[in-house]
Amino acid sequence: MEDFSYWKNRKIDDERRDWQGNSKTWLQGYWDSAFHCHRNQLIKELSKLKFNSLLEIGCNVGANISRIRSEFNIEDNDLAGIDINEDAIQFAQKKMPDVLFRIGNILERLPFENKSYDIVLADAVLMYVEPEKIDFVLDEMNRVAKKAIILCDWDKEENGERIKDFHWCYNYKFLLEKFGFKVNKIKITKWPTKSGNWERNGWIFVAARQ
Repeated sequence: MEDFSYWKNRKIDDERRDWQGNSKTWLQGYWDSAFHCHRNQLIKELSKLKFNSLLEIGCNVGANISRIRSEFNIEDNDLAGIDINEDAIQFAQKKMPDVLFRIGNILERLPFENKSYDIVLADAVLMYVEPEKIDFVLDEMNRVAKKAIILCDWDKEENGERIKDFHWCYNYKFLLEKFGFKVNKIKITKWPTKSGNWERNGWIFVAARQ
């Protein structure tokens, strides 16, 4: 199973392409995926919420943040992203110089104040977090989020397996409700890849404070 060491040490010349097969680098591929169908679903769910600031953990090059900038009336200095890969953060900062980007490991305390962002977003990130760390990561997201947490990840049914297609999955509805959130689950309806893993396993979780 992949873990954060792969993402931390991934070099610019890595030949693997996660999104756009003809992109010059995997970093550019991530940037070019800003209008991927699952991001369209994320934007749809965000449009139902009132928010003025957002932090994305595991933001990579900032494709989600780029979309959010263009779709919502939010100042650049009210957006932030953190990622473990230095090249990804440098790429994002060049593209959006007035957005706050930081290199950091989400398995450690987030370098942000309590309730400092209306929404904390994590997209296909927690699937790399091992079971002994998931409660800590969600607790940190809860600490920083003022209004809501949004996850795009793989769901674990009540009596289902904790590992699906070589990634960790959790019962996020149960875990987030422990913090007092009202949680809505939205199925990922389309993910045009060869494996179909996301169409089988993928959900968006919108956890709003009551």
